[in-house]
Formats: sequence, structure tokens, C-alpha cells
Amino acid sequence: MSGDFFANRFTTLRDGLAFDRLAGLEIGPLDNPIVRKSEGDITYIDVADAEALRRQYDGQVDTSKIVEIDAIWGERSLAECVGGRKFDYVIASHVAEHVPDLVTWLREVQAVLKPEGELRLAMPDCRFSFDVLRDETRLVDVLTNYVLRARRPTVANVLDFRLHYAPDMSGHGRYEGRLSPREVKARHSFQLALDSAGWARDMPDRYFDVHCWVFQPRSFATVMARLAEENLVQMACTRLLDPSLPLLEFYAFLQPCAEAARTVASWRDAAAAARDPLPGSAEARPVADPELAALRARLAAIENSTSWRVTAPLRRIASRLKRPL
Repeated sequence: MSGDFFANRFTTLRDGLAFDRLAGLEIGPLDNPIVRKSEGDITYIDVADAEALRRQYDGQVDTSKIVEIDAIWGERSLAECVGGRKFDYVIASHVAEHVPDLVTWLREVQAVLKPEGELRLAMPDCRFSFDVLRDETRLVDVLTNYVLRARRPTVANVLDFRLHYAPDMSGHGRYEGRLSPREVKARHSFQLALDSAGWARDMPDRYFDVHCWVFQPRSFATVMARLAEENLVQMACTRLLDPSLPLLEFYAFLQPCAEAARTVASWRDAAAAARDPLPGSAEARPVADPELAALRARLAAIENSTSWRVTAPLRRIASRLKRPL
């Protein structure tokens, strides 16, 4: 895609950073780093070296543009990987949703940030991505992987991702009202999802690259507030930005903060300010008939519920039984 398509991401994640006098760390730069080596002191880190990444992403990206990696973050802590260096900023674009243990990951990032440093995240908004059929991540989901100290996506992560993966979802279509999640179908069969989960169970040393977490701005801020409340995360929210066209992704800026009350308040305030439905979208447009608006709201609540999704196979069977022979 053209650079113009990603302009908002670059502008947002780079905003206010003086690259010529700050030390930065970019996690997972791949072929399209937010900050270039020519701009200042930037360290690139990933789960593998550039050569391995070129093999992994062959056919998916322009592998000739994949940048050389300075440090590999695998079984060692991030601080160990970078030799104990401290950074003014850390950028992770579409990385956090892949991280199996989000709590430990955030703690390790905080450990390499200077006191006034900032972690800047870009993450997909599940309302407009191929995760649209999945339930949003709950606190218990994050805590489960934290207790497991998961270094690779768990069987549950792989199963949920494969079972509900919907790449035909058009974020722009939903935003403009041309496509409803009800019309979106999961790509993989039930059996393939089960098989994938079995492979993840039987091959614990293999990394299955899936989205472990499913968030929109409000749900992310809500989970972060609870983690901060229990002192599991000491990173305050300095900025949480709702999605906008064309990317329909959201941005979260985090800063180390030892004051639990201030940290919790920052995330609660961010959650309260997040918008659902998204302003400007078809779902946010006013409906002239109040009764129709109320019915739409009730229908949306039902269709977004777990029970509605669980009973979907039964409804399909019932529909078939009603058809004339």
C-alpha cells in the first residue's frame, strides 16, 4: 500500500519526538519502520533476525525492505536483550495484540524506559478488523496468560483466532454502513480450528502467530484500569485515540507511573472518553424514529452477546427444519 495510506499512523506515533536527541526502541519494525536509522538513535528489536523474518514473510511483504534487527527478544528479558539500555520512547505498531503475556510484556517495556519515557502503541480495533466475530478480551483472559507466563500463544488463543478469523471483514464497509458483522463469515472450518489448536498443544516450541487479544479503545482502557488497580501494571495512559479513516486502528500512549491512584484514574478517564459507536460512522448516525432506534440498540446488544453466537448453530438447524421437503 502507498505511504499515504499509513500517513496517520506515522504522524501519530512520531508526534512530538525529537529523533536527533532522543534514544528510541522500535519493536517489530519489519519492512515499514516508524523511525529510520538515518533519523537518529533507534534500536530495532524483533523475535527473529532479518534473514529469518524474510523467510517467514516471503510473499506477504516486500522482503527486500525488511530492516536489519539489532537485538532478538525471545526467552531473555527485554532489558537483557538491549544490554540494560534505557530509552526515551518505545514504539510498537501492531505488536501488542500478538503478545501472549501482555502484563509481563508491558512490565519489560517499562523496565527499559526512562522515567519520563513513553510507550506508543498502534493496535487494530476489533470492530473494524478480521477479529470482529470474536468476543472482546476480558481481564481473566489477560490474567490467565500472565499466570501461565506464556511466551507463545496458548491453545485457547490459537483456537479462538482460527475459529473466528474473518479476513473478508471490511472495516470501511462497516464504518460506512455497507456491511454488517452479521454478514461476515469465518474463513476456517470448525475442524481446521480444532486441528490448529491440537498442533499448538503438540508443538509447544513452535510459535503460532495469532492475535491473542481483541480490543477496541474502551475495552483496552477498562482492562488496563483493572490491571493498574491491582498494581500489576504501573503505566499510566497519556493518550488514547479513537480510530479514524483510513486505517481504523487505535493508538495508546503509556508512561511509567508509580502512583497507583493516578494510573488507575488515567485509564478510567480514557475508557469514559472512548466512543462506541465511532463518531462519523453509519452506526453513530441518528435515527429519526426513536422506537426504531431503540429496537436497533436491543438487536445490537443481542447479536453482540455470547449466547447469540453460541446458539447460532441451533438457529441454522431450526431454519433448515422449517424448509419444505
